Amino acid sequence: SINFIKKSFRSFEKNHIINQSYLFFLSGDWYKNSLFSLRLNNVGSLVLSPLIKWHEHTKEAIKSFQMHKINNMWS
Repeated sequence: SINFIKKSFRSFEKNHIINQSYLFFLSGDWYKNSLFSLRLNNVGSLVLSPLIKWHEHTKEAIKSFQMHKINNMWS
């Protein structure tokens, strides 16, 4: 559920794995019809995986966010 996702992000944020920009990103209305899976990969980075249908602008937002994450957060 959305509340579970937000609670999970807050938990990780307390452990300084991610910052508030992730929570801000998730708080937008664009994702409300999509489902997401949160998991930790083998180096402890948070992975955000879209699971079901989304609109074109949502896919672009996800792609942009993922590129930002790859280029700036985990490098």
